[in-house]
Amino acid sequence: MNAKDVKKIAALTAILFPGPYARAETKPAVVSSTAGVKAYTVADLYGGTKYRDPFASLGSGSAALVAPVVYKPEDFSIHALNLRGLLHDRSGDYAVLVEPQSGYSFILRGGHLYDYRNKRVPGVTGTVQLRQKTVVLVNADNDVQTLRLGETEEDPKKPSP
Repeated sequence: MNAKDVKKIAALTAILFPGPYARAETKPAVVSSTAGVKAYTVADLYGGTKYRDPFASLGSGSAALVAPVVYKPEDFSIHALNLRGLLHDRSGDYAVLVEPQSGYSFILRGGHLYDYRNKRVPGVTGTVQLRQKTVVLVNADNDVQTLRLGETEEDPKKPSP
């Protein structure tokens, strides 16, 4: 192998396998711009609200969004609540109650009723009877409301014949 052959092999190697010794080709510089790009926030990407009721149906998606009803403690009545769920864990029994007109949910735990902000509803106490699937609520005027899981005011279960 002579010097000419070595130069040919070196030239072919440089063409086929460009490495640090190959000549640098001039390429146009890449220019990036973020002028027309909008920075998305979590609120832009997630359409849920902060206090969405997990027991509320999601609907078909074709219904228009309505403005939420403002929760007024002075308009609260234990007789307007529906029992949606009963839960049990190490700390005790829980009941999930929903006021159907406003859609707000309440939790009964430890004998006290709490609203969607985890604030105690004044003057309302109650008990959860897990085996009977019932909740008994008592307000400050000693009105008693007994709710059974699966029953609503509009559709009470009919007694068996």
